[in-house]
Amino acid sequence: MNPVTKSWPLATRTPTILLVDDDPFHSQVRTAALQSVYPRVVRAAGAAEALILADAPEFARDLALVIVGLNMPGLSGPAFVAELANRIVDVPVLVLCRQGECGHDYSEENVHLLPAASTINEMLYTVRGILAAPVRQIA
Repeated sequence: MNPVTKSWPLATRTPTILLVDDDPFHSQVRTAALQSVYPRVVRAAGAAEALILADAPEFARDLALVIVGLNMPGLSGPAFVAELANRIVDVPVLVLCRQGECGHDYSEENVHLLPAASTINEMLYTVRGILAAPVRQIA
């Protein structure tokens, strides 16, 4: 089988957005905003839960984007994104980074950065741009 490049709007399955956010208030607002545009948004409350989901083939098959907004200690930030990128190579990751966190700490190829203080509209605009870009899938 040869790899085929497809954009998600043309894919046959409904793409899934995984929101990894340990802040209940922010995650509720972000989930509601994302669900107003994208039908399948799943929230993970932390890194461990997100990695378990990413390792499940039936979940990872439709995964189109991971949005990361982790603030608590533990596996978060660059270490979590690096581990996630190793497990789901072709899935883009949008990091909602805290002040002073955006930048050189994220060296993975498919990682996009957006300040966590950005508006919901800025987040949706960025998500739309990421999902409109071609992704590699196996035919």
